[in-house]
Amino acid sequence: MTTDYPADGGPAFPNITSDMPVDGHPGMSLLDYYAGKAMEENLRYALNSRLVETGDARRSKIANEAYLMAEEMIKAKFSREQSRNKTELTQKQKKALAEVCLKK
Repeated sequence: MTTDYPADGGPAFPNITSDMPVDGHPGMSLLDYYAGKAMEENLRYALNSRLVETGDARRSKIANEAYLMAEEMIKAKFSREQSRNKTELTQKQKKALAEVCLKK
């Protein structure tokens, strides 16, 4: 699937003061940051619901669910930004139209 945004959401905490990323890597991606936050909630829910199971399978499931949620969060973020940009464009067009009408 092709998107107009980076699949990992880009950097979570971009360093805008330096041209050189640390060790050739720009740092944590937004995908990783969102997944970490989602995993915190997944674990909190599991602990509060006493759903915690031991073993690699359950840990793997929690981690995968966190990344699935993070991917959806990135899609929603960029979708909202695109919608907001379309709204701003419409407002600019309305302002330009109002200016033209006022000149008449």
